[in-house]
Formats: sequence, C-alpha cells, structure tokens
Amino acid sequence: MRMKKQKRKAATETGVSMVTCTNKLPYMYNIFNNYGRQIIENKELIIILNNDQLSLADWQERSAIYPNITVYQLPESATLGECLNFAAERSQFEVIAKFDDDDFYSRFYVSSALHALRTTKADIIGKSAYHTYLEEDKSLSLRFPNRENAYTTQIAGATLLFRKKVFQRVRFQHISLGEDVAFLRDCRLSHFKIFTTNRYNYVCNRRTDPNLHTWKPSKEYFLSTGILITHTDDYRKFVVQESL
Repeated sequence: MRMKKQKRKAATETGVSMVTCTNKLPYMYNIFNNYGRQIIENKELIIILNNDQLSLADWQERSAIYPNITVYQLPESATLGECLNFAAERSQFEVIAKFDDDDFYSRFYVSSALHALRTTKADIIGKSAYHTYLEEDKSLSLRFPNRENAYTTQIAGATLLFRKKVFQRVRFQHISLGEDVAFLRDCRLSHFKIFTTNRYNYVCNRRTDPNLHTWKPSKEYFLSTGILITHTDDYRKFVVQESL
C-alpha cells in the first residue's frame, strides 16, 4: 500500500470528511469537482484507489490543485467495505460523508445535509427520494417522491452522511456489494436514528456503458421505479436548490 503523507488532526473539529472509493480512471475529475464545489469551509477529501492499474502518483499530482485531498491506494483484492473503513479511520473531522465516484453532488449538497444533522435528532442523514439521470436517453426521473424529510430506515448508499461516533461503533462489512445496506442495518440495530432529507442536490448518474458502474441494474429498472421528470441535456437546473 502506498499513500500520500499528510499530517492529520484529531477528529474534534467542525467540518466534513468526504470519502470516495474508485477503481475507474474516467471518474477522476468528477470526484474532484464534486468535492471542490462544496461550499462548506472546513472539508477534506479522502480518495481510495481500488485498482492496481491506477497510478497513485498521477492522482496525487492532479489533486494538488484542490485543498485537503489525500489519496491512498489499496490492493484491488480489498473489498469496498474495507476501503471505506480505511478512509473513515483516517478522517479528521467529526462528520463523514460517503461520495460515490460516478454521481453528481451539487454545491449545496453537504451544507444542506449538515443543516439536517444539526436540526434533527438523527445520527445519519441521506436521501430516500432522489433523482436519476440516464445518459442513454437523457431522461431525468425521480425515485420514491413520497419519502422526504422524515425519519426512515433506509437511504441511498451514495448519500450517507453520519457523525463519526456512528463509525466508532459500526463499521462497513468486508463486502463490495450491499455494504451500504448492511451498514444501515447494523446502525439500526445499534439504535442510531436515520433521517432522509429532500430530493434536491444529488443525482444518481447512469452512463451508457454499464462497465462504468459497480451496481448494474438495467435501464428498464430505473424507468420502471421512477417518475419521469423530463428529457434534458442539463439536469442541474431541475435538481440544484439551496434548500436548508
């Protein structure tokens, strides 16, 4: 394992540690941009490369234009759960946010989730209602529109944001599919409260090439489980909202 050395602070400061695991080079700048646009002041990004063919040095060099990004590399034999645990263990802030490498997080995404964390009694924040965008036919859909602004038992794994005290009791299981579902189940068993915010500021992106995704449901699956909003080349105008 190789890593970019960086002095780390104790996890007592107000801020958010964003963690992302990837094995795909094409998502490099999507990862950087999702992090860079977040409007909160105290933030860091921890990236775990989970592909032996990716160049750690290249990712470190290209990440240098952004503040507070650390890149590590684990063997591709390591599970996604192991990668997420590795990243969370090295987080310096009191809140951890899991970002998927292929999705869209607007500039208000983290600030809105933090507002919910501060104003509810929840330990975990996320989204049950969320938009999906199918690149193939440029369709924007909304899944589970009746699941907003409420305590819940399940949220989308790509939208997990939680207090570090949760991670001190519950870890991701050493699996690569369903690690988020198992994590939430274990959190419920530990009596942590989960809250779903509104539908805005996050989009589950589905590219035309299925090999660019770890989770590979069909296009028909998304179309059948969502409500079509529109066909568009620019979904951001429909999903970005400064909603606190």
